[in-house]
Amino acid sequence: MKSKLVVAQTPADSTASGRSFHQPTESLVDELVTERFFARFRRVVLQILAAPKIDRAASVFIASAILGGFILRMKMVDFPLDPKAFLSDLAVFSLFATIGFLFKRSWRHVYYITASVIFCLLLLFDTIYFRSHHSVLSVFLMPQIQFLPQVINAAVSLVHWTDAFFVINTVALTVFLVRRRRRGRMDPSAEPRVDRLRKAGTTLLVALLVFGIFAAFLTRTESSRLKKQWNRPFLVERFGVFTFHASDIIKYAVSSYGFTKITDEDFKKVAKFFKERTATPKTPNAYTNLLKGQNLIVIHAESIQGAFIFARVGGVEITPNINRIARQGFYFDNFYTQQSSGTSSDSELTFNTSLYPINNGTVFISHFKNHYATLADMLGEKGYTSIATHGNNGEFWNRDVMNTTLGYSRFYSKKDFEIDDVIGMGLSDMSFFRQSLDFIQNTPKPLYATLITLTNHTPFEELDKYGEFDSGDIEGPRLSRYFKSLHYADKAIGYFLDELDNRGLLDDTAIVLYGDHPVGLSYDAVKEFMGVESLDWFEYNRFNTNPFLIWSRKIDRPTTVHKPMGMIDVLPTLANMMGIEAPFAFGNDIFNVDSNQVVFPDGSWLDEHIFYNSSNMEFKIFDEDYVDGYVESICSVARGQRSPRCNEPPASRIFQYRPGKPAVCGLGRYAYEHVHSSTAALNRNLGFSSLILEHDLLHPSDAKHQYSLLDLH
Repeated sequence: MKSKLVVAQTPADSTASGRSFHQPTESLVDELVTERFFARFRRVVLQILAAPKIDRAASVFIASAILGGFILRMKMVDFPLDPKAFLSDLAVFSLFATIGFLFKRSWRHVYYITASVIFCLLLLFDTIYFRSHHSVLSVFLMPQIQFLPQVINAAVSLVHWTDAFFVINTVALTVFLVRRRRRGRMDPSAEPRVDRLRKAGTTLLVALLVFGIFAAFLTRTESSRLKKQWNRPFLVERFGVFTFHASDIIKYAVSSYGFTKITDEDFKKVAKFFKERTATPKTPNAYTNLLKGQNLIVIHAESIQGAFIFARVGGVEITPNINRIARQGFYFDNFYTQQSSGTSSDSELTFNTSLYPINNGTVFISHFKNHYATLADMLGEKGYTSIATHGNNGEFWNRDVMNTTLGYSRFYSKKDFEIDDVIGMGLSDMSFFRQSLDFIQNTPKPLYATLITLTNHTPFEELDKYGEFDSGDIEGPRLSRYFKSLHYADKAIGYFLDELDNRGLLDDTAIVLYGDHPVGLSYDAVKEFMGVESLDWFEYNRFNTNPFLIWSRKIDRPTTVHKPMGMIDVLPTLANMMGIEAPFAFGNDIFNVDSNQVVFPDGSWLDEHIFYNSSNMEFKIFDEDYVDGYVESICSVARGQRSPRCNEPPASRIFQYRPGKPAVCGLGRYAYEHVHSSTAALNRNLGFSSLILEHDLLHPSDAKHQYSLLDLH
């Protein structure tokens, strides 16, 4: 049998059958691999979606958590039905439900109940904190947990019966899961492993899909605010409280471990800002050097609100002693403390540095190692000795460390006082002032002293210790108790001033007094006190002023200043009076500006005429004549350029809607331009202040600190 010779044909050869053979190309291989990958992916997705039924326990857990978030938003924000918040919560809790499928059915129910209890507590704490601080809890505040026992009574007083809905929500979930257990629906053998994986895959797919939809509809403004976290109630309204807390934890991790570095471009912007502010010599005014060389005593008055200065109950003044020095000095009746979640400590920071506080935590806790340009340091260069006194624990708000950072040479705290009379959180104001007089008298002069009071702190319950003052039941029991406490605090301040005079210390001393933050009254209490039936966000926040006054026997023309002023403006105003320089202050000498704007850490701001709410980007016009004049000035320029922009309705028609969204509700483009330009400038200042704090830009330059603003001065 003969063998046949088989000859391999090349691709160019043709056979009798007309077929040719080719080596597969690289692109063809890629196409085949891709096709097989997507084919397998489709099969996996179909298998996941082929789960026999929806897991009821997971569904109830998700629904319960979403309902809890909605209840919190109803208590906290104006628009709790924002679709993005629901999408965000659905995505978040679908992820938590997916984790539950890692456990067998019996343990999965324990996981759901445990998670629900944790969420319930978080929502409850957020609600209580919001009632006190009009903000949301932050992980940056964790170091303050050790002082919770000292404020537990104040926290309990803020609990409302409606908070029971958070607990009911969790109880309902627990009852549902317990009933399933009793009916034998938690047997792990009744749920094959493949079904559990399918349910987990379906839930995860829902979470990813919903999160994708949520992310696709985020605006640049919302993304920026989520990153900066200036306005936490806004974030809760748009993203839900749980997404906020997740972003807060991420921001904490990033800032705590130094993952962020300042760019050369950002530093140049901050440096340019201060160069431009100091390039023009400051114009002296009538009060320049008025208090130069005098002792300076500052009373940091706990929770004293401006609306109640000069107020009367039953014909009797609530604060007669504060009223007395307010009538004899400079009294600023439109003053805002601009505090954030750090409350009292934020006021101390801004007073001494003219920096804005941060909105996610407290500078006293997270930035106590920084370097600052402070009032104490500036006065120290003039030979002043600086002390601070407080009748509470020095560790509270980290004051024992931070007061040294702020330049005080000595901080007297609870351990330095004889605790002979206790009211509320600690040493009574009367005993505090009495003992502080000795510290002041024994300190070398000239002197800068800050006295931080304590008694007038919520919940105002020790009525038998406040002395006689008949406030009746005016405007509800809490406000009545507050008036009694406030009258006591005023009496202690009067005693202190009289004793300073008796010891001959007032002749060469200037007194500064400010309320550290509003007392936190409800809308209903404010409405009753003001005698109005309705109260919007703008009017409520304009009500929340604090007293600020400067008294000295050198002031021969007492003046009440109605111009809006913030705590940020105190340092430059005092610096001009004391004959010192404050080159890194963000505020203005209030006597050197025709108009002034007060910006809050959440980006809202106000001036004499307009109040802008950053949460919903609405504003309210309080002075129509001013805005009409602003429009006329714009139109005059436009007419000279023959611009068609002035073919608009008259100003009286343009501004007929208040409040409203500038671009939507017919307020007119001119008012919008005014608000938009002001908002951009003020937000820039907030950003620059944050850069100084986050990157310690007032640290002297060295090998580890390449960027220092001190090199400019």
